[in-house]
Amino acid sequence: MVTVDYDEGKPAVTYFRSLKSCKEFSLLVAEPVSGRTHQIRVHAAAIGYPIIADQKYGDKDVNNRVRTQGLNRMFLHSESIFCCHAVNNKLKRIFAPLDKRLQRFLNGIGLAIKDGTL
Repeated sequence: MVTVDYDEGKPAVTYFRSLKSCKEFSLLVAEPVSGRTHQIRVHAAAIGYPIIADQKYGDKDVNNRVRTQGLNRMFLHSESIFCCHAVNNKLKRIFAPLDKRLQRFLNGIGLAIKDGTL
């Protein structure tokens, strides 16, 4: 288990933004500034929003419950990434739609998003 140690830990920054919420869950956008191992997962848990189905940092009771609802993977998705083209050096943003299992889960809890796009 990794914990946030403000005195001894290495510095890491993640910005979070809430997109939607329901009674029990919130859909967040996380933007890591630094690149520490498990950074988003650790920071989300530290602020009270553990990632669903995260076996290491998540909420065990919630994880067990969502597994019975058909979610058998961590609810963590990289919507996009910026890359620099190797030849022309132009910056390009590549998007990835939300996995269908994650989309179904959001639909089931009332947090549907349009076309799998955050």
